[in-house]
Formats: sequence, structure tokens, C-alpha cells
Amino acid sequence: MARVGRPVTMAAEERRELVFGHAERLFCDKGYSGVTMTEIAKAAGMSKRTLYVMFADKEELLRELVSSSYLWDAGASQAVAHDPVDEVRQRLRIISKHVLSPRHINLCRLAVGESISKNGIADTFLELGIYQSRASLVEAIDRIPEQRRRVALSSNLIAGMLFGATCSVNLMTAMLTGNNPVMQKIAESIDVVINAVFVLDETAVRAD
Repeated sequence: MARVGRPVTMAAEERRELVFGHAERLFCDKGYSGVTMTEIAKAAGMSKRTLYVMFADKEELLRELVSSSYLWDAGASQAVAHDPVDEVRQRLRIISKHVLSPRHINLCRLAVGESISKNGIADTFLELGIYQSRASLVEAIDRIPEQRRRVALSSNLIAGMLFGATCSVNLMTAMLTGNNPVMQKIAESIDVVINAVFVLDETAVRAD
């Protein structure tokens, strides 16, 4: 019989993603309180000692898992399109892709179901999900001149409208029904609200 060699050493980031995947599945299947670090380590194919080297405890693991669901593509939230309205559209699509991802929906459902609010975990959802997303939109909307705005509202209020109409309502629906949104339909809804709030053709404004 051929001798089985030692397994290939896994990169630290790959190992974290492996743990996150198994932890997310276990948390969603059994609930946060119903899962132990021993179970997570076993599912990930590592010793409990190794898992504790990576994460001090289960709460830290969950907090890091939540944070990982907000890791956007490098530079995505700062991307600047040639046209300011298109920039808002682009940022809103990026935000919706992450906020409405299966991982983020599962984690939000878990947080609500388990009433997780201790040690800053709930704050992580707010700071990375709501505040960061809205701030990105506000920054982009600020660059749109008043002549191209169909509503006389502040950038902050417009950002809230856009985020609520495309992300918040679909996130809530997914959490309540268990059906993940179809991203093609989300993209279409983004186009609808952008068209309703802004003047798309800059030349039309200049002509006036």
C-alpha cells in the first residue's frame, strides 16, 4: 500500500475561509448557541488547539465571520465613473451584491434569530453594513449637481431612499421568506430608482 504523505499546508487566509464556511453552515443549521468550537474544528478538519490559535473564542470567530461578509473588492467602494449618476448606480450595485449575498443574508437571519447583540457583534452589522454603505452612496451623490436631481433632498436622504428601496426591503424579504433575491431583478430595480431620482442625460441639463 502506498504511503499517504502529509497534507499540503494551507495558507492562513484559505484556512480562515475554510473555518468560516463550516462555522456559517453549523451556526445556520444549529443556531449560534448550539454549536461548539470542537464541532467547528472537527468540521474544518483541524484540532481545537489550532482553531483557538486562530480565534480566541466563538464570539471572536462570529465577529470575524460577520466582518468577512463585508470585504468588498479592492477599491470598489471608491470607484469613480465618468458620469456622477453612473457612479451612484455602480456603487449601489456593488453594495447590493454584498448586502444581498447568501452569506450576509444567512448571518443577518442568524443574528436576528439568536438575538445576538453582545460584545459589539450587532455594532459590526451596523457599522460595516448600514453606515459604510450609506456613506459610500452619500459621497457619490454629493458630486451630482442639483440640476440633475429630480428631488430637492439632501444627499443623505437620497442615499437612504436608494438603499432602502433596493437593499433593505429585499434583505428583509429574503430573511422572512428564506428565498434569496434574484440579482438580475435587483439590477433592474436599481435602474428604475436611479431613473426616478436623477436626470440621466447630462447634455439635456446643459440644453436647458
